Amino acid sequence: MDQLRLYYIFNFLSAFFFQIIITVNLIYQVETVGLNPLQLALVGTALELTVFVFEIPTGVYADTRGRRKSIIIGTFLVGIGFALEGSVPLFWAVVLGQVIWGIGYTFESGAVQAWLSDEIGVAKANQAFVRGTQYRNIAVLIGIPVSVGLAHISLTTPVVLGGLAYASISVLLLFYLREDHYQPKRVNSRMAIQTLLASLKEVRQMSIRKPLILSILLVGFFYGLYEEGYDRLTVKHLLDNISFPEFFGWQPVIWFGVIQILTTIVAFVLIELTKRKANASSMKQVVNTLTILTVLLAIPIAVIAWTGNFILAALCMVGVGSIRTVIDPMLDAWVNLNVDNAHLRASVFSAQSQFAAVGEAAGGPLAGSVGLRFGLRWAISLSAILVMPALYLLFRSRNRT
Repeated sequence: MDQLRLYYIFNFLSAFFFQIIITVNLIYQVETVGLNPLQLALVGTALELTVFVFEIPTGVYADTRGRRKSIIIGTFLVGIGFALEGSVPLFWAVVLGQVIWGIGYTFESGAVQAWLSDEIGVAKANQAFVRGTQYRNIAVLIGIPVSVGLAHISLTTPVVLGGLAYASISVLLLFYLREDHYQPKRVNSRMAIQTLLASLKEVRQMSIRKPLILSILLVGFFYGLYEEGYDRLTVKHLLDNISFPEFFGWQPVIWFGVIQILTTIVAFVLIELTKRKANASSMKQVVNTLTILTVLLAIPIAVIAWTGNFILAALCMVGVGSIRTVIDPMLDAWVNLNVDNAHLRASVFSAQSQFAAVGEAAGGPLAGSVGLRFGLRWAISLSAILVMPALYLLFRSRNRT
């Protein structure tokens, strides 16, 4: 099978099954498991600490043992983690499921981008990242109503079935995923720690030679710093503090499904506009695009925190979600444009994710504690403030391009 086509299929299937899970996952955690704001944040912290611990080692694994193995292992673990979480509606099971998901995510992250870049070339891969996001958006549109339909059986059903289906993608990859244009640097188990330390040293030295690498990592940190509080607490904020419209007796899960459908449609349009207007092979245009998107991100988060109007809050959620969808491929392109060493590419992608994980691990408990003590409105307001330092880094990076 053509590997670019397989990349698009992987994007579609993984997004479809992931969306079946994620559409109801936070509602499941709030209503079925009964987590409070701090517990919600701690669940996120467990996930992000897992990413922090495993991101660089799994990046090294991808570089030394092969991206193919890393992607297959990661896909299986992500699905199994969600299946466990949905099977046992208890706090400890949710945490354990998130840990397994986190380990799987670190095997996938960086490895997928590095694999595609090596198989088809960096320039084509940068364009494919954007196109792949469009395939993911189509899958999301299909996955949301499927998830809502399954949720009418129970909130656990889409989480368990979606997890098992996600894990099954690894079987497809086992048969069709190839690695023809990358030769892993073979190491034995005794050399693994040395390889890890050497890769860390090379990434650090690259950051010194190219200050933009450090800026990319720090931007990821501040994105992570705001994300965890926003992601974990917004659903509970709407459920607790804002009245849902009485429209044909729709339950909250349907309204959240509608919000996600609208987010996907708007994101699809924004991705298309970005693909046409912003050259993903131009450093200057990538940084300019990220700067504009970050400016547009903080305002709707603050509005969500303080409005009492459901429609306005929902529209702001659509705005935040669609903007974030465009930010991800732009960050991937920014990394690719600054890394010219194929053997380090997966490690740099992993370092980027690790910095984001540190941000989320720090921001989650902070937002959760604020939410528990002062209320969810103040916690979400904090998220709007925490993203702002990324703007300084982006403005500074513009002057270096």
